[in-house]
Amino acid sequence: MRNQDEVERIVRALAAEPDTQGALRLLLGEARRLTRAEAGTVYLREGDLLRFAAAQNDALTARLGDAET
Repeated sequence: MRNQDEVERIVRALAAEPDTQGALRLLLGEARRLTRAEAGTVYLREGDLLRFAAAQNDALTARLGDAET
């Protein structure tokens, strides 16, 4: 799949996601897939603070299960 097609697919998926948290998880998952990352975290900046928004970690999920991670 061409890069432009891939970006368009991701944009359409994000636009179809009504939930902000779901969109963050989708974006993180796609970024990890494209970079072949084992894990990733999204933080949102709120003023001078960073708020933990989403995390994915394949190694921890494999070891502890979905419910724990």
